[in-house]
Amino acid sequence: MYQEIIVENTREELIQFPDKQWKHIILHTHLNRTIFGYIPIHWHHALQFMYVVNGTLDVSIG
Repeated sequence: MYQEIIVENTREELIQFPDKQWKHIILHTHLNRTIFGYIPIHWHHALQFMYVVNGTLDVSIG
């Protein structure tokens, strides 16, 4: 499922889970569809795993 990343003024990412009872989601992010090819600084309470299909990925955690 492709879903646009929505970030509030507090920089919290608003994740739209399909099932409110069991909060999980698998998303496919295409960096070439994002602004300038990157995801803006954000945070969330959810645990996140990343899997790169093609190319490389630089991740900054701070």
